[in-house]
Amino acid sequence: TNTFDNNYTTLDAFAFNASNQRIELYWQDLYKTIHNANAVANRIPAIDMNEANRDHLVAEARYIRAMMYFEAVRLFGDVPLLLAETLDLNDAFAARSPASDVYVAIVEDLKWSLDHLVWTQRLGLGRPTPMACAALLSKVYLEMGEYQEAANAAQIVIESGLHPLFPQFGDLWKLENANSGEIIHAINYSGTLSQGFKPNQYHVRLLPGGLTDIGGPENGFGSERPTDDLINSFDPQDQRMAQSIFTSFTGDGGVTRFFEPHISKFWDRVNEPRGNNTDMDVIYLRTADIMLVYAEALNEINNGPNGVAYDMINQVRERARFDGTQYLDILPDLSGLGYQAFKDAVLEERRWELVMEGQRYHDLVRHGKLVEKVNASGKEDVNAQATHTLWPIPQRERNLNKNLTQNTGY
Repeated sequence: TNTFDNNYTTLDAFAFNASNQRIELYWQDLYKTIHNANAVANRIPAIDMNEANRDHLVAEARYIRAMMYFEAVRLFGDVPLLLAETLDLNDAFAARSPASDVYVAIVEDLKWSLDHLVWTQRLGLGRPTPMACAALLSKVYLEMGEYQEAANAAQIVIESGLHPLFPQFGDLWKLENANSGEIIHAINYSGTLSQGFKPNQYHVRLLPGGLTDIGGPENGFGSERPTDDLINSFDPQDQRMAQSIFTSFTGDGGVTRFFEPHISKFWDRVNEPRGNNTDMDVIYLRTADIMLVYAEALNEINNGPNGVAYDMINQVRERARFDGTQYLDILPDLSGLGYQAFKDAVLEERRWELVMEGQRYHDLVRHGKLVEKVNASGKEDVNAQATHTLWPIPQRERNLNKNLTQNTGY
């Protein structure tokens, strides 16, 4: 195992420390993007141009900045809060700000962006929209424990009718459906305009190898695979299971090969049968996610689910029953649950709905179940601790910036 792989392995096993290279690089990426967003937000107001269009460009930058800080605060807790372009090196050595202050800045950015994203010629193709701001606000407020605000923001998205659920779960990952329907905001990728590791890496990291000779994907390494615990938690007929996980491939000449379970969720086999560099986007915000956020928030507000909360989760379950021609006799509508039972049901529904979409870790931390669920997952050599609800501040950053303190346990 080389050092590059070992950094992933220790993350997977919850054995990472402050010297983990992947954590260091992620911190760098977050703050490089924040720096660029700050430069745009600070410089564009000085340009002599149409005021609404100018504000729109600033709103795009502030939305992206909010995205980055939302990632940073959930993973690291207190982090340096830089809201102006760094022009002097001394300004780069900032101390960590309280997570509560970071959340306030995120909310301010998203509210301002929601009110100023108006330049319709620039909408779509991966650019933020007012509904993306409202959707992200709902998730931010949920993490903050501001449940009424989370519900209000989610309600804006749902009642707008702009992003209805696709009829079938698999429709989400058809290339022809990019930037439409249920997809509120996606990070756009181009397999033809990118090289090396620049395209979306879903195919490389998730699809199995050894299928090229029968017409299968050309570049699968299967580095991340689903656990038996996840697989066994699904109803076998759940359509999300059929889309998300596969164990065989039938290729040229009808030859079928079987293999250990791999993630197939993001592979459009019709449009990209060989995988390779892919045009598949990374969906950042989608309606089913926000419906479940809405349900969770309403359960917290009312100390138990109301009719709207049930409607949100049951719509998600209903789609999972539909196989394209009929609704299967599985996943019955939920009813009659108390506060904790409904909260647990939402957590489990998010697990099935959002496989490999970057939500599970944050969901488990928010529900206070990270240690319990990870250590009961059946994964070998995993040892999650309460410390792991936050990542360590990268040691290299602390060596450079003496103002940075470390999270407890690292």
